[in-house]
Amino acid sequence: MLFSPRDYVVSPAFPGYAVVQIHKSPEGLSPSFVTDYETWEEASRKVHLLALMEGVHAWARREDEGAYCELVMAQHPHAPWSEAWYPFDQTSIDQHAPHATGLYVIGNGRPTFVGETADLRTRLSFHRSDPSHCLQGVTPLLFSCMVAPAREETHVLLKRIIRWWRPPCNSIA
Repeated sequence: MLFSPRDYVVSPAFPGYAVVQIHKSPEGLSPSFVTDYETWEEASRKVHLLALMEGVHAWARREDEGAYCELVMAQHPHAPWSEAWYPFDQTSIDQHAPHATGLYVIGNGRPTFVGETADLRTRLSFHRSDPSHCLQGVTPLLFSCMVAPAREETHVLLKRIIRWWRPPCNSIA
């Protein structure tokens, strides 16, 4: 993961979570401690607000995740996607992806691939059993989905999502 100067990061710390800010120095990028919180929710909310106020990114990693995921762009108030993210495993797919028409997003908290389908559960199960080469290096692998009743609505939203995030596994629409 490449951080930029002024980015905020939430990392597991004992106990709780530490909020740090990345600074640029002659030696390169270095973190400086900002504050710590007991819970993930407190830390991610604070870093999200700091990043929005300063126009920078916010990255986070929970204790059980191996990699960082971006918090701010996916939760930006004008972003075209605000649905919840779930672990990309069959149990989560069965629980959160209905047999319905809609949009789905696969990534690590920021979209890597976006698609539309007539059956969310079947399509996500397919991606899970046969992941594309583009998705194989993404960790942690998460998904999100949204039921959309009209095909025209899903296609318009699909284009907006692709333009907003420019997911590396989709061509720019």
